[in-house]
Amino acid sequence: MKKASLILLLCLIFFITFKKEEQPQKIILPNTIKVEITGGVVIPGIYELKQTDTIAVLINLAHGFMPDADIKMVDLNEIIKNKKYHIPFKKSEVEKNYKYDLNSISYDELLSLGIKENRALEIIIYRKNKPFETLEELLNIKGIGEKTLEKIKDYFYIR
Repeated sequence: MKKASLILLLCLIFFITFKKEEQPQKIILPNTIKVEITGGVVIPGIYELKQTDTIAVLINLAHGFMPDADIKMVDLNEIIKNKKYHIPFKKSEVEKNYKYDLNSISYDELLSLGIKENRALEIIIYRKNKPFETLEELLNIKGIGEKTLEKIKDYFYIR
């Protein structure tokens, strides 16, 4: 009996000691996307969000805005549409007075002015087909209405 108990105890110790470690399962959340945020946020980076989350959720994950972030063009209620967002910084008085030629401004410069990625791309595509002749032609860009035009028109001129 003692011999059987001893063998049973040794088998138990053996199985406990050499038990194969189970690999942790990766939890894949349904309907999630990875979104990068850069610029005027406390912790820029890549965050995993639900496809139904808003910009406000992304900003919250990035621990909020930096004090010098230019948030006037940020719509916190907008549902996440892009995989990358850039929050521009406020321009100094000298930079605010600097104007860009709408027919030659780069994509990155448009982003630095607070124009969203999709709109910046639409501006570049529009002018490749037909150069801008007036600032009011920005109203032909999807997503740019009267209010947005009022906010951004002072940054541009037409050559």
